[in-house]
Amino acid sequence: MVYYACYTYNQMHKYIFIVGKPDPFSASAHAIREAGFSVGVFLDKLVTLKNPSDYDAVVPVDFSDPVSLDTLAIPDLSIAGLVCTYENYILAKARLAEKLQLPGISPESALLCTDKMLMRQAFADYDESLSPAFGEIASVEEATRFAQAHGFPVIIKPANLVKSLLVIRCDDREQLEASTRYALSQLHGLYKQYRVYGRAPRLIIEQFMEGQLYSVAAFAGSDGQATICPGVAALTNAAQAGFDDNFLYRRALPAHIDEQLQDRLFEAARRGMAALKLRSSPAHVELIHTTQNTIKIIEIGARIGGYRPRMYRLSYGMDLAAMEVANAASEPLIDTQAPLKGYTAVYELFPHTTGAFDALVPAEHVRIVAKRVHSLNIKAKRGAKCGPAKDGYKATAVVIVQDADYTEFMAKCAEVERLQVALL
Repeated sequence: MVYYACYTYNQMHKYIFIVGKPDPFSASAHAIREAGFSVGVFLDKLVTLKNPSDYDAVVPVDFSDPVSLDTLAIPDLSIAGLVCTYENYILAKARLAEKLQLPGISPESALLCTDKMLMRQAFADYDESLSPAFGEIASVEEATRFAQAHGFPVIIKPANLVKSLLVIRCDDREQLEASTRYALSQLHGLYKQYRVYGRAPRLIIEQFMEGQLYSVAAFAGSDGQATICPGVAALTNAAQAGFDDNFLYRRALPAHIDEQLQDRLFEAARRGMAALKLRSSPAHVELIHTTQNTIKIIEIGARIGGYRPRMYRLSYGMDLAAMEVANAASEPLIDTQAPLKGYTAVYELFPHTTGAFDALVPAEHVRIVAKRVHSLNIKAKRGAKCGPAKDGYKATAVVIVQDADYTEFMAKCAEVERLQVALL
C-alpha cells in the first residue's frame, strides 16, 4: 500500500527516496528539496513516521522479508535516486536500486560493506596490506585458537552491528573467554533489536592494532572514481580516554597531520573503496596509522551517517547531505575542496559501569561547558539505565565543540574532557 503525505504531488516531478527510515538528525529531506526533488520514503513497516506530512510519498516495506523487495509494488513516480542513512538498510537500498535501474551500490558490494568478515576478506584479496589478521568465531575454543596463533591483544566484534555494540578488546585468555561467551549470548538479541535483516548473527576476531585512528569522508561515482572530502578526522578511542571500553570518545576535524600522512590515508581509502567495488555511494573510511608506520583500514561504511555531516558543515561549510543527493542522482558534486572555516570535535560520554543515570558532573562545570560549546545533549533521563558501549548501550551524552581559533578550540575541548557520567 502506498500513501501520499502531500496530495499536490506532480506525477512527472522527480523524486529522491530515503530507504528504511529518515534520520531525525540528518538533513537528507531538506537537501533533497533544496536540490529540486520531491521526497519519498521506502518506510520500514516496523517504524512509526512521526511527521508523515513532511514527505511527498511514503511506501511501507517489510524489510524483514527479503522476498518483499522483489514483489514490492513501485509507485508510478519518476524516481531519480535513493539515499540511506542507516547501515542496516544499505543492502535493501542496493536491491531497490537494481530493481528500479537507478544509480547505486550493487547488492554484491552492499554485502561486502555491511559484513565485517566479508569486508576483511575483500580487503585481503585486493591488497593484504590493508587489513590485519582476522577470522570468524562461533565458540570460545575458536577464539582462543586465533589468539594462540596471532597473540594478544585481540578485538572481537559482531559482523553486522553498528557503532561500538559488542566491540570488545581482550588482553589475555581469561578476558577473551569471558568476553566471547558474553558476546555470543547477546548477539541474537541485538541483531533483532537493531533490525539487521537477512543476516545470521556472526562474531569475528582480529588482531588489535596500536596507533592513531583516523576517519575520511568520500563519495564513489558511478564509475567507481573516489572523491575524497578535504580534511581527515582524528579519532580518540575509549581506552585512550581511560575507559575499559571500546567506543569513539572523541572525533576531531581536521586532524593536525602532515601532507604526506594525509596522502597515505587518502590512498588507502581509495584502495579500500575499490576493494569493496563501491559505485554511486557515499563512504566513511576508518583507518589506523600503526606504531609500525603502516596504514590499515578498520572499516568502510557505505553511508555518510553519524556525526560527519555536522562536523563537515561546521569545519568546512560543506553539505554532505546535499552531496549525497547529487551523487544518488548522478549529478556533479559541489564544494569538494571547500576551505577550512574552523575546528570541530564531537565527544560521546559513557559511564564506566552499568547503572541508573544521575547526572553529568561536576555540576557547576556542566553549566560552564554548556555555555561555551556548540551543543550539549544529555540523552538519558535521570534514573534511566545506562552503561558501557561494550555492553550494548548508546552514549549517555554527546557534546559538540566548535571554534575558528585553534587555541580556543583546544581550551574548550579540555573543559569537556573534565565531564563524567555519574550514576545513582
